[in-house]
Amino acid sequence: MAAMAPGGSGSGGGGVNPFLSDSDEDDDEVATSEERRAGLRLGSGGGLDPGSADSLSPQDPVALGSSARPGLPGESAAAAVALGCSGETSTRLSIDAIAAQLLRDQYLLTALELHTELLESGRELPRLRDYFSNPGNFERQSGTPPGIGAPGLLGAVGVGGAGGREPSTTSGGGQLMTRFPRPMSPLQDVATIIGSREQLAVLLQLYDYQLEHEGTTGWESLLWVVNQLLPQLIEIVGKINVTSTACVHEFSRFFWRLCRTFGKIFTNTKVKPQFQEILRLSEENIDSSARNGVLTKATVPIYATGVLTCYIQEEDRKLLVGFLEDVMTLLSLSHAPLDSLKASFVELGANPAYHELLLTVLWYGVVHTSALVRCTAARMFELLVKGVNETLVAQRVVPALITLSSDPEISVRIATIPAFGTIMETVIQRELLERVKMQLASFLEDPQYQDQYALHTEIIKTFGRVGPNAEPRFRDEFVLPHLHKLALVNNLQIVDSKRLDIATHLFEAYSALSCCFISEDLMVNHFLPGLRCLRTDMEHLSPEHEVILSSMIKECEQKVENKTVQEPQGSMSIAASLVSEDTKTKFLNKMGQLTTSGAMLANVFQRKK
Repeated sequence: MAAMAPGGSGSGGGGVNPFLSDSDEDDDEVATSEERRAGLRLGSGGGLDPGSADSLSPQDPVALGSSARPGLPGESAAAAVALGCSGETSTRLSIDAIAAQLLRDQYLLTALELHTELLESGRELPRLRDYFSNPGNFERQSGTPPGIGAPGLLGAVGVGGAGGREPSTTSGGGQLMTRFPRPMSPLQDVATIIGSREQLAVLLQLYDYQLEHEGTTGWESLLWVVNQLLPQLIEIVGKINVTSTACVHEFSRFFWRLCRTFGKIFTNTKVKPQFQEILRLSEENIDSSARNGVLTKATVPIYATGVLTCYIQEEDRKLLVGFLEDVMTLLSLSHAPLDSLKASFVELGANPAYHELLLTVLWYGVVHTSALVRCTAARMFELLVKGVNETLVAQRVVPALITLSSDPEISVRIATIPAFGTIMETVIQRELLERVKMQLASFLEDPQYQDQYALHTEIIKTFGRVGPNAEPRFRDEFVLPHLHKLALVNNLQIVDSKRLDIATHLFEAYSALSCCFISEDLMVNHFLPGLRCLRTDMEHLSPEHEVILSSMIKECEQKVENKTVQEPQGSMSIAASLVSEDTKTKFLNKMGQLTTSGAMLANVFQRKK
């Protein structure tokens, strides 16, 4: 069994490479093993100093279960020495007593070796079997060398020592199922390869202690991971297209698994510093690091979701929150694309455990002094709304959006519109929908927004996106009448570029809504009049759109006039009204020639509620 532990005669308590064999131990350790073994006391009050020459070192290869190893006594001799050479206790009881003392003083490598050799010889001590089969005995207290601890607490400070260390979630036997990848077969199980879960748990203790106190000095294989593998992986990550959701997701999973496998100490001391050196989050580097630099790359979401989410202690969550807040601030202040931040929110938002954390980040943006950051926060709410439960939407999201919708900067108010629209599309609580409807109505009906071209554009785009999936009552009573009004107002626009832009967005919105069932009353009073206003704009600005609109209007008018008995009373479908095969062909051909959004045009052929 490989051994690595602090202490030993005349040493300062440094770590030993766990991959050294027993034959590689110092000659002094073997020479003094008899003396140390004689110093083992079985009384509960006899606490030993693990670092002294009179204590039983966990580095000693004490083969208590075998008399064949050179230089070591057999079972009877070891028992006699440990019991003060009384010679009156049976060999079985003597070994059991020695095992009890080994466990009490936390010399687990020696106890594990005794347990293994007894099993190999066909014998077993219930005390050792019960101890090593209980994963709870391997919940290590970080910062303390294994092999030095209070009874029953592997890694505590020792007999009579103080506690107060934070428990590690990565090195105990109970964490083996999450630390290593799930094996495809037992032969790929790390515990099977090592020999047992008990041995693996102890080796993980030793590995973490080595990293914490000795680092990677002299450890060539681990130095290769730190100095070659990690830098190359991070370089590859920086070249990934941040909009490639699949790539970002898979690399995030890869780094999460890598950090879990190598442990929290390795992650904190080797992985995070390399990412942080590249990211360099500071406001002095706004232009260089954000606009054209690494903050716009996939490095941001992969670091956030693949590295910073590996562990769940409070300080880890605070680090993740601070990182996302810094990224949001720097990207906003530098007017850089927000794709990397959006990718981070999409990945994290897929897990409900991070919804509160993301809302905390966004609230930081809501109350930020910069309007640019507040505007970014408003836009990020749109991504979060779809996955958050309605309670959080009502208690955290809507109040934040209402706050932003009264912001002194008009750009911030406009940025809230897509999020409000997404709420109308996904939420079913009547009271919540009414609050959002009132806010959108204030944007459309307040005289101060009468000439706000950017606001009208955002509302039309939002209506086209969410209208087909929104509640029918909201669509009938709110969306269609206001689209009609916006089309009327656009006829009076004197700037051709703005008029064409609004008309194009209106065309996309009407195309998306044409798949919905609309009552005859709404058809006559709002839908057809809105299409006619839109056709008036397109006659002068975009003839190719005008041809499609004329076909739509003609077929809708015919459908209204020639309503058949088979048609459901009081409702009709515009999409179903395009019955002429020639008209369908012409419509599809013209649609394919346009430069309108493919996603929006696709909605025309979806059947909605």
